[in-house]
Amino acid sequence: MTDPIAHNIRRIAHLDLMGAGQVTVDGNYAYIGHITNKEGLGTTILDVSDPANPRVVSTIMLDDPDSHSHKARVAGDILVVNAERNNSGIGRKAEQLPGMRERLRGLLGREPTHRELADRLGVEAVDIPLLEEAEKNPYDKGGSRSTTSRTRRGPS
Repeated sequence: MTDPIAHNIRRIAHLDLMGAGQVTVDGNYAYIGHITNKEGLGTTILDVSDPANPRVVSTIMLDDPDSHSHKARVAGDILVVNAERNNSGIGRKAEQLPGMRERLRGLLGREPTHRELADRLGVEAVDIPLLEEAEKNPYDKGGSRSTTSRTRRGPS
């Protein structure tokens, strides 16, 4: 037997899902957001009315391979999830690249090197081509999405 990972907690079920995102439980349903994954998973909805036997009732897939949806919130019969760029740390730095390039140009009187840009942006010099690519193709799919939940209202 392995050592327990928590005290005063007893596992009652196991369901192997891709994950690393947020879990929200509301009533008899659990909503699991998924971080970047090859399968394109956005949010999985589980019926947890029998906690010993959770079952997948729906999976919302992503149609954008550059996004993930790892946060889920429920209010009444409305499910709200985020849409966020994969590797968003690099994406956010790409948004800062033009301003930093301009500032360094002014300070140096020449085009900054990748190393100079990287030092100021807190990334590695090898990341600058990734930032430049992201700068050319800005991410415009972020935000939140919402849908009504038939599981909350029952069959129509």
